[in-house]
Amino acid sequence: MCTWESDTLSCGPEGCFAPVAGWPQLGQVRAGVRAFLHGVAPDRVADAIQVVDELTSNAARHGRPPIRLHLSRHDNGQTLLVTVSDGSPQPPEPVAVASPAAMPKHFGMRMVDALSTVWGVLTSADGKMVWAELPLAEQAP
Repeated sequence: MCTWESDTLSCGPEGCFAPVAGWPQLGQVRAGVRAFLHGVAPDRVADAIQVVDELTSNAARHGRPPIRLHLSRHDNGQTLLVTVSDGSPQPPEPVAVASPAAMPKHFGMRMVDALSTVWGVLTSADGKMVWAELPLAEQAP
């Protein structure tokens, strides 16, 4: 189930994260991100969708249910905080890529790092929450 308020979007284990063939319904997640960021520059929306895709896909691939996504806008709408939680305490790790052929499989967290101003992981006995902050507006020089 997804809930949307003016500054936040939350999706839980039902709705977008009810697995179809074991995977979350990422098309619905992307559409929700686009709708939530209506009016934001298209390149910033594309960056946000890429980060959400990577974090939710990682949670589905390497984590455990339940998977939850939470988006919130801060700094008068100029910053997006993306959090994805799952039931596994194992944190993601950027993998050193030995060859360009291995990149598509192991490039996700490096991409999150490149697109975000900062990211991190909080772990607990119940799992982990991976978070990333992204700018939604151009930064002043």
